[in-house]
Amino acid sequence: MLLRRLIFLAAKHAATDPRVRSLAVDAARKARPHVERTAREARAAMREVSPTKDPRGFAQRLRDRLSDVTPPPPKAGPPAKRD
Repeated sequence: MLLRRLIFLAAKHAATDPRVRSLAVDAARKARPHVERTAREARAAMREVSPTKDPRGFAQRLRDRLSDVTPPPPKAGPPAKRD
């Protein structure tokens, strides 16, 4: 109970911190294309195999579809610093 309360209070405090909120917004913006792509692939897999009638087949088809999709190339940023 005490640990749960501490975690909740820490999350609440972090949510009110503007720096943490801006980091969360940036992370959500970066994740959005990946989430949308995964949702498209899941919908396509559902059209091919029914998840309610054949859950194992659906899971395999989804895994295969997601492993075939190559991730987008990383954006070019500043060069990494070397010591």
